Amino acid sequence: MAVEFRMMETRMLYNLMHQVRGAGQVPMRTQTNFLLIVDARKPESYEREHIVGALRPKNFTVLPATINLSTVQYCVVYDIQSTTSVPGSDAHAMAEELAKHRTDPVYILKGGISQFTKDYLFLCSSKILYSPTVSAHTVQLNDFNP
Repeated sequence: MAVEFRMMETRMLYNLMHQVRGAGQVPMRTQTNFLLIVDARKPESYEREHIVGALRPKNFTVLPATINLSTVQYCVVYDIQSTTSVPGSDAHAMAEELAKHRTDPVYILKGGISQFTKDYLFLCSSKILYSPTVSAHTVQLNDFNP
């Protein structure tokens, strides 16, 4: 069986993540057989930041037993700057491994998490926390006279 990869634009992944079904408007991403997002980077990178809902397989290729790759409609893989033109990349290697268990194509996210965070930062989980600081020079509205 030939391995088939397709590139997926970040906008397409965003649309898939937000598809709903039925009168109750149930998000399709909650269906285990609709969308699987796989982070092909090192575990430290995944822990630092990843796309919400993405999985990082243990031992690089072992997915949780609850996932049946042959029934997943969309399987999307990404690394730092995913591209199919780089056969040695983490995304390409992960896509090759996943494609062995699928009849449908494996999608590689064009531009990887670098592009996705530029386009949709609010859909990325990050360990970095920002806390606002209050300046000592804050002007109280009661004291303000134009």
